[in-house]
Amino acid sequence: MVDYQTISIVFTGLSISLAAFYYISTLMNAQRNQQQQLETRQAQLLATLFNTYRSIEFRRLWHQVMVFDWKDFDDWEKRFSEITNAEAIASFTSVMSFFSGVGVFVKNNFIDIKLVYDLIGGDIKMTWERYLPIFMGDREFFKNPTMWRDFEYLYNLIVEYDPESINVKQITDTFEKYSKQTT
Repeated sequence: MVDYQTISIVFTGLSISLAAFYYISTLMNAQRNQQQQLETRQAQLLATLFNTYRSIEFRRLWHQVMVFDWKDFDDWEKRFSEITNAEAIASFTSVMSFFSGVGVFVKNNFIDIKLVYDLIGGDIKMTWERYLPIFMGDREFFKNPTMWRDFEYLYNLIVEYDPESINVKQITDTFEKYSKQTT
């Protein structure tokens, strides 16, 4: 015959087991919800960045910057300094700062590099490779070795993700021809 104490012990054990099961399932559900919220925030951030990237204003700035004509860093400084061409340097800084900002988001794991590569990887590579002499000249001129580092970080990740090279010279020549035809 089953006595009261045995029933009490079994009931207590079942209660504790049910409580543990409920607690574990609640924790798993909370983790799932947090992951979904994180993915939603990342998607919203990426959508915001992509909307900026594909905006007419940004696209005009980027195309304008990609056809700037310069021979070397000294020539760049003569043609595109704050004093000689404030509008052009503002366009340049705006575009490069956008890519640097994307680099910060990737570096801090707010955005997956695969998504960035799929959406804007080609323009990142092309822009960095075209302006590498200017970025290095800026670092030396301003005595700031970390200048443009987040853009460089982003570029390096893009290259690691897909090491196939883009023919920057050919694309730049195409931009220059198009620019001359439309002006």
